[in-house]
Amino acid sequence: MDMEALPEGLVQRYPVGLPAYAILLARLAVCLERQGERIGRAVMVEVMQMALTAADVVGGIGLFVEAKDKKAAAFYKKFGFKELTSNPYTLFLPLETIREALSAT
Repeated sequence: MDMEALPEGLVQRYPVGLPAYAILLARLAVCLERQGERIGRAVMVEVMQMALTAADVVGGIGLFVEAKDKKAAAFYKKFGFKELTSNPYTLFLPLETIREALSAT
């Protein structure tokens, strides 16, 4: 992972030139008939909890996601994901943000 591609304000948090491990959520989807029922939110919260558990075991700096379009990117941004400078559809959520979000729920 190219640390220089992290969103502004996050680049300086992590060491440049050293490997940084993270979890990649390839894609999350809810069928059209069930959209609007907050299923995506529930699944995202579960993914965030799993990311914390995995990071506690193997390490990592956060959670990446590959959004398929602007609508999907907007969904992830509601959870605090930030666009990478190299690709607006690749988003990143630091572990600290996940911990804070889950402790507030």
